[in-house]
Order: sequence, then structure tokens, then C-alpha cells
Amino acid sequence: MLLRSDAVSTAQLLDQALDVLDEVTWQTTVRSAMGREIPASEIPWMRTREVWLHAIDLDAGARIADLPSGIVDTLLDDVVPVLSQKPECPAVILSPTDRHHNWRLGPDDVDNDRVISATANNLVGWLTGRIAGSTLGDHTPDLPAWL
Repeated sequence: MLLRSDAVSTAQLLDQALDVLDEVTWQTTVRSAMGREIPASEIPWMRTREVWLHAIDLDAGARIADLPSGIVDTLLDDVVPVLSQKPECPAVILSPTDRHHNWRLGPDDVDNDRVISATANNLVGWLTGRIAGSTLGDHTPDLPAWL
């Protein structure tokens, strides 16, 4: 219960802090926990992302399949470019079976003829290290750590 209480109280504190930001302050550069400089406007998404993914990590009932479609699509848009910049990232096309859009993973200068098809939720699970690549197929490559 303490963890739940902390999550609620920190969410309230964050809401209060964000409520006072004006247009200029939203564009102020802040430093993320990873040391990356970002505009303050990214904070709500980062909080949303962390709450959803860590709810899955806690194994307290939330599953990758429970992620709302808007969160899944935004995660794909967020995670794919980060992973793609890593030298050990394989070149593949991510083709969600429940979307009309593909994501290109890996370096742009490599022909991506390898396609990985799965639900968008399962692709996010694999990209973020929450599910094993083997659940997507026998020839799913290993990925570098996302963060």
C-alpha cells in the first residue's frame, strides 16, 4: 500500500507543479534522470510512460496487453528511434498485425527485408524488454537495452 500511496501523492505533486507552467516555461530545458536535456513539455509523457511500464514490471496485474492503443503507438514512436541509434540494433521492419503503419527499426542505410509481425502491444513489450523476442517468433533478433 505504501507504493500505491507514494504513486498517488507524487502524481498530485507533479500535477500541481505542472499546473503553474506557462507557455515559456513549458519550453524550458530540463535534465531527465538519464541526463538528457529535454523541454519541460516532455515531462507528462515521460511520467505516463514510466507509470504504465513500471506497473507491468511490478507484476501486480497489469500486462503488456493492457496498454491502451494511444500509449502503444506513442511508445513505438518513442522507442524505435532511440533503439535505432544504437550500433548493435538490428535492421528490421516492425509490422503490427493490428495497425496500418509499419515502423523501421535500425540503421537507415541497411535494407530492411526482415519483417517482424505481432500485435503492436507485443512489439512494444519486446522493444522495451518486457517480453522475450522468442514469443514473437523463432528468428527474432536480440535487441540492445532501450534505456
